[in-house]
Amino acid sequence: MILVLGGVKSGKTSWAESTAAHWAEKNRGEVVYLASARAWDDEMKLRIKRHQQSRPEEWQTIEEPLDISGVLKRDDLNAKNIVIFDCLTLWLTNLLMDHGEDFTQEEAEDLVQLKMNELMRAVEEFPGEIIVISNLVEQGLVSPHFLGRIFQEIAGRCHQLLAGESEEVFHMIAGIPQRLK
Repeated sequence: MILVLGGVKSGKTSWAESTAAHWAEKNRGEVVYLASARAWDDEMKLRIKRHQQSRPEEWQTIEEPLDISGVLKRDDLNAKNIVIFDCLTLWLTNLLMDHGEDFTQEEAEDLVQLKMNELMRAVEEFPGEIIVISNLVEQGLVSPHFLGRIFQEIAGRCHQLLAGESEEVFHMIAGIPQRLK
């Protein structure tokens, strides 16, 4: 697993796509783009459309906002696949939004821990390569809102877990990959 972290518009997706294309060519494999975004508003619809247009037509795209581990367990994916999971923080957003706003921090953490455990098992069992993209939301200012603070804390913990299990970790800054691990 390769983890790609960075801020919004730092070049994470472009770098991951380039890395995946190179891996697929070298290994005679296929790229699978696992998109977790939901079109909550017009801006997000436009962002999703731009991402879709940037991908080569021969890449398989799977749009799944919640069951990421289920996708990684699919029988039609194999060792010749490299999966770009874009992105962890949008997936976390979906999990929390589906749960509703009326929950405690402990409930949110328990839910995410359960889903992260499922994800980590699926990653371990996946025969191909996986590139996980995520936004470093925990590097910004502490949110003045309860849900925002929970989200930052959860994302930070998830990033630590993924970084510990990844073969490589990159931090994207202004389109330049900085290798951390």
